[in-house]
Amino acid sequence: GDGPEPPSPGLVDIPALMDRARATGVDVTYRDEVSSDGIGAGTQLAIYRVVQESLTNVVKHAPGSAVDVALVEGAGEVRLTVRNHTPESSPAPIDSGGHGLVGMRERAAAYGGRCTAGFVEPGVFEVRLDLPVERGTEARR
Repeated sequence: GDGPEPPSPGLVDIPALMDRARATGVDVTYRDEVSSDGIGAGTQLAIYRVVQESLTNVVKHAPGSAVDVALVEGAGEVRLTVRNHTPESSPAPIDSGGHGLVGMRERAAAYGGRCTAGFVEPGVFEVRLDLPVERGTEARR
């Protein structure tokens, strides 16, 4: 098309991801303590994509799970935590052969952060993204 490209998804678009996950039967809670003001589009997109991939993984591998998503800011960084509590009747995980977790780690590294994923206690899987944020700096690049 000849029109301008639509903006990349950012922090304001995350609630729509929650709604889509809920529509599949996932019980999602969301705590957002971060203002998108001054956070660059690339950092916002990285956060959005990690939430998107995390919720997709829950729907695929732990349908019916309860998921807690938290986005908080402090000490020059933004931390995203996506925790799912596997239901007792959950099917065994299927190795999809995908590259979602690797992609999340690579995306985090591209913005000077880190992403970890794994079981933090029995039945609780967590994806954690920590990204440095210097408000206003990235937006000027």
